[in-house]
Amino acid sequence: MKAKEHCWTPKELAEDLGRSPDFVRDLFRNEPGVLHRQKPRSPHGPIKRPYDSMSIPDEVVQRVKKRMRLQ
Repeated sequence: MKAKEHCWTPKELAEDLGRSPDFVRDLFRNEPGVLHRQKPRSPHGPIKRPYDSMSIPDEVVQRVKKRMRLQ
C-alpha cells in the first residue's frame, strides 16, 4: 500500500521556493495532477467569486522544478 503523498498549499510552496503565493498559483494553475476544490457560493449571502483551494502533490512539484531547471 502506497503511503499518502505530501501535498503543498500555494503558501507553503511559495515559502519553500522564495516566491509569492500568487506566483505559485499562476505556475500550477493548469498543471496536470494539481487538485482544485471550490467552495460553492452561499445561496444567502452577497454574490462573491467561488473560493478555489489548491493542493499540489509533491510529485507535481518535482516535475515542475525539473522542467524549470531545463529551461
